[in-house]
Amino acid sequence: MDYGDMMGDAWGYAKDCTLHNPVRWIQLVIGVLLLGIPFHGYLVRVYRGTTPAPEVNRWARLCIDGCYVLLITVVYLLPLIVAMLVIFALVVFLALISPGGELGIAGGILGAAFNLLTFFVQVIALVVLPAATLRYARTGIFSEAFNIPELGATIGRIGWIAYLVAVVLLALLIGIPVMLLLFIAMFLAMAAFMMPASGIAVLAILGVLALLALLAIPLMGTFSARYLARVFDAAGDNPVTPAGQTGNAINGS
Repeated sequence: MDYGDMMGDAWGYAKDCTLHNPVRWIQLVIGVLLLGIPFHGYLVRVYRGTTPAPEVNRWARLCIDGCYVLLITVVYLLPLIVAMLVIFALVVFLALISPGGELGIAGGILGAAFNLLTFFVQVIALVVLPAATLRYARTGIFSEAFNIPELGATIGRIGWIAYLVAVVLLALLIGIPVMLLLFIAMFLAMAAFMMPASGIAVLAILGVLALLALLAIPLMGTFSARYLARVFDAAGDNPVTPAGQTGNAINGS
């Protein structure tokens, strides 16, 4: 699997989608502002392998697909997140009722369980969710996002190691700049709090950073979606539209 070629293709695709088409870029920013639902609906079209980058149209369909993506995420992550919150509440409860706040063995067990669940959430977000979303996008059937045997078979055709390397590379490529931006924003926020005299200037800089982040989301999102689409093309599965059409590239929907 040529990761460099896939990233180069994804970057060119993302530039054509946003930087080279300001109107579409603004439309995608609007999609992000609308709770991200239309934007994720647009990414479903990208996941299908649509070339060139599709136009932002049929907003009702974008919202429907975006809601499906949100539901897929919730179904996969909500049980684990609820379990984490329950464990956290138990830890707090034990700390309140224990003498001196000592949690003892029970606290250690709960802490280990919390860390384990956190790990599972990260694994699902990194490994399972992209595959589930891609499968929904390429079959047009919501329930197929939860077809675990077929998800495993698709990843198997790609190659588990190749797939894991691909998603980890993407996570690093997107995650490092995001973490850097968050660090800068936190530093500036602390500076604004500690130096009220220059607070207005710092807040203005924070506003500029927020605007840049908003503009970057469509670029990063389309890059990620195109890259993952190329990764899944390695499985040899033909994308399928909700209308049942098949092909290596689906245009315009």
